[in-house]
Amino acid sequence: MSFLIPNFRLYSGGIYLLETYSDNLLTLSFGGRIDYQSLEVFPYALRNIVQRTHEYTNTTGALGIIYQFQPEWSINVNGGTGWRPPSVNELYSYGVHHGTAQFEIGDRNLVPERSYSIDATLKNRSEASTAEISLFVNRMNDFIFAFPSLQPTLTLRGIFPTMIYKQANVLLRGIDASYDRQVIEDVRIGSSLSIVYGDDVQSNEPLYQMPADRMRLWIHYHLPLHFGLQEAYLELTGTGVAKQTRIPSNADYAPPPFGYSLIDLDYGGEFIMGPHLVRFNISVQNIFNSTYRDYLSRFRYFIDNPGRDIVFRVHIPFGKSSILN
Repeated sequence: MSFLIPNFRLYSGGIYLLETYSDNLLTLSFGGRIDYQSLEVFPYALRNIVQRTHEYTNTTGALGIIYQFQPEWSINVNGGTGWRPPSVNELYSYGVHHGTAQFEIGDRNLVPERSYSIDATLKNRSEASTAEISLFVNRMNDFIFAFPSLQPTLTLRGIFPTMIYKQANVLLRGIDASYDRQVIEDVRIGSSLSIVYGDDVQSNEPLYQMPADRMRLWIHYHLPLHFGLQEAYLELTGTGVAKQTRIPSNADYAPPPFGYSLIDLDYGGEFIMGPHLVRFNISVQNIFNSTYRDYLSRFRYFIDNPGRDIVFRVHIPFGKSSILN
């Protein structure tokens, strides 16, 4: 029997410092952190793995500024640098990952990632509406990701797509925007937009498996009191995802799937049960049972994404919690 990764022991710890200064219009914040991680891998003769310890020590830092230049307007700018050590899967995987139905191959020589990022957000808040737009740029050196090998792997269980962990210097940039407004007393509408571009600056090609452009529209209706329910609501949401066209050439087993649209419906509320306030929610996702495949799904080579899904959630507090406290 072969295992995807060897036995291992992981220790990690960190020390951090946070400082904040604020006056009426300006807020400054700073954070710094030092982390240590020790990954001890135990011998695995079948894969010629000897006992080895990977030790990493590095720092993270961030600086943020919030300036409220008008009562309803503010701008937020953040800059920072961070890091991430490779995981045991990225270093030592070799075999079929049954959670994704793919043959994964790690690289024992991977080094930690290092990122440098800056983002700016413009916000507007009033009694009736909220709007914000954010721009971000993130340069990542030695970014770790799984890249498809065009040669699949044949095993006793069948043929599997093969993913090889590798590193590259990449540049990520994008925009996030959202808006919601109360149109009448019990009705709010809203929308959001997300666009992300990623490029491998070494190969001068788009980065593999970046999310496609997407937009979300929703309407929220605060229902009147009925059946003894408090704070009841009905929310209809539509999500549209475009086809991903920014892909590396000759680097995947299948072309990106077409874009898709989904409609979800949520109903929820609160009611009193004894001394407790119980919250519940019924969510019907993909109510029209649309057939689609998401570009980020690792199962898209084999099967569609899930169809209609009905989820019922109940939150019941226990112990001393009660509506009388």
